[in-house]
Amino acid sequence: MMLQELLIGESHVAPEDWDDWLETGGNYAGARQTSGRAVQYDIEYGGRSYFLEARRGGARVAGMLASWVPASGRFANAKRLAQTLAKARYSRVEVFDGPAVPSGEFARAEPLIDRLDVLAWRHRAAGIRFSCFPPGYDVSVESELHRMLLERGYRRRDWNTAVLDLGVSEQRAFSELRDKERSAIRKCEANGVVFHECADAESFLRLFIAGYYEGANESRFAKALRQWRATLSNYYRYFVALSADGEALATLATYRFNGYVTVRRIRRTDAGKASKLPIQDFLHWRTMNFHRALGDRWFDLAGFAADPADDKERGIRFFKTKWGGEIRPSPRYYKDLRPHWQRVLPLLNRTYW
Repeated sequence: MMLQELLIGESHVAPEDWDDWLETGGNYAGARQTSGRAVQYDIEYGGRSYFLEARRGGARVAGMLASWVPASGRFANAKRLAQTLAKARYSRVEVFDGPAVPSGEFARAEPLIDRLDVLAWRHRAAGIRFSCFPPGYDVSVESELHRMLLERGYRRRDWNTAVLDLGVSEQRAFSELRDKERSAIRKCEANGVVFHECADAESFLRLFIAGYYEGANESRFAKALRQWRATLSNYYRYFVALSADGEALATLATYRFNGYVTVRRIRRTDAGKASKLPIQDFLHWRTMNFHRALGDRWFDLAGFAADPADDKERGIRFFKTKWGGEIRPSPRYYKDLRPHWQRVLPLLNRTYW
C-alpha cells in the first residue's frame, strides 16, 4: 500500500462503527481507544478528543484516538498566567493503547502519527505522549512502532507491567499463590468483607466515587455521573470491597477489550486503612475471578517503573509482581515540543510527562 493513497480524516465525534471496528477488525488496540474513553477524558480534564482515520477506497485501514489535555488543575492558574505572560506551553496531546491497526501493519498509521504534530501545534501543546501500548496482543510487532516514533523525535521511557493468564482455573490459580496472599484473602473473608460490583449509577456514586474520592464535593459527583451516563458500556467495571456493615473499604476499576483487562483507580479508603485488613489482596483476587468468569484471558495489573527509584516505587513493583504474572515491557514515548527557553527556565520548566 502506498502511503500517499491514504485519505486522512479527523472528527470530534466517534464514527458510528468505531467501537465495533476496533473490536472485530483484528486491530492492535486497547480499551482506551474506544469512544467511551474519549468522553471520559474530555469530561475529566475539560479537553478535546479526536478520532483520526486513514481510509483507502472508502474503507478504514487505520485509526487513532488522541486527546488534547489542558494544563493540570493543580497548576492551572499559575500556568495560565505564565502562558499569558511568557507564551509558555503546558498542555499535552495523548494517545493510549493505539494506534489501531492490524498487527504488523503499522505503516498504515504513519500519517496519523504525523497528524499529532498538527493537533499539538493547533493547541500550543508542550508535547505528545504515547502511553501503554497494549501488552499481550503482539509484542513482537512493537519494534516497528518504536522505530517510527524515534524517527519522529520521540524519546522512550522504559516501563513494565505484570500480566496474569486467566486461562487457568480459579482453584489452580489460588493454589499457585504464595501462602501470604492465600492467608490474606481468607482473613478478609473471615472478617465478613464482601466483593461488590457497582452496576448502577447509584452504587457507583455512593460506594465507588465516594470511596475513591473521599471528601469529594458536589462538582466531582456531578462529573462522575456525567461520565457514567455517557460511557456506560461493556468495557468498564467498578468494584468495591465492603465491610460486613456495608462500608466501602477499597476501590478498584477495570477496563476490558478483546479479553484483555487492565486495572485502575486502586485505593484503600480511610475505613479500609483503619481495619488493618489486607483489603487490596482480597479485592484484586476477586476481580481476577470476576473477569475469569466473563471469559477474559489476560489481567494486566498496570504499570510500574522498570528501575524503581525509591521505596514507594519498589513497593508498587512488589505488589504487582507477587501474583505471578509475566513481566512485560510497556514503554512510554514522549515528544517535547516546548521552545528551548522554556525548558531551561526553572519557573516555566514544568511538565507532567
